[in-house]
Amino acid sequence: AKRGTIKDRNGVILATNYTTERIFIDPHNMVVSKDAERTEAIRKFIAEGLSEILEVEYDFVYTEAQKSKYRDRTIKKNVEKEIADKVRAFINDNADNELFKPADENEKDMLLSGMIHLAETTTRVYPYGSLASHVLGFCGTDGGLYGLEYQYDSVLSGVSGNIFAAKNGIGGAMPYNYETIIDAQNGANVITTIDYKIQSF
Repeated sequence: AKRGTIKDRNGVILATNYTTERIFIDPHNMVVSKDAERTEAIRKFIAEGLSEILEVEYDFVYTEAQKSKYRDRTIKKNVEKEIADKVRAFINDNADNELFKPADENEKDMLLSGMIHLAETTTRVYPYGSLASHVLGFCGTDGGLYGLEYQYDSVLSGVSGNIFAAKNGIGGAMPYNYETIIDAQNGANVITTIDYKIQSF
């Protein structure tokens, strides 16, 4: 859920959120049993695509893709929405690529969406720096820790959503029709009696 904003009496935002995304891969899901050549082709395809979109070294992505005992290897943090949307487009545009289709009925379904993932991350931002910082307080990983951020934490924090997804017998992702999504309920905004201009004086 998005944390609510804190505003002054005139609606000027004193505390807000800056949202970015973390792009990570699941190297374990890239392994095609009994087909090392195809596994290698998948790793190279993903490394080439992500390195171009995210402007990271190809060798770095490829090395991370080889760590098949892991389910989560971060490729890049703090990715802007515009770039993250290009990663989504890359996943969608290549969903029907022959590389990810089972070669026979004994092979698992290789979904690109099960190999590349995006996770939203939020940073609390105070546009006017230390203005009224003793009143506003601040946030940590567990929510509000001081001032209004702490006092109204339950109101500001909202309720996070959930995605319930199915995995097959060997831990691979299954198609989207097995997913259930519960939307997040964003936090409420808090309006103070502070006037930021007077407070700045």
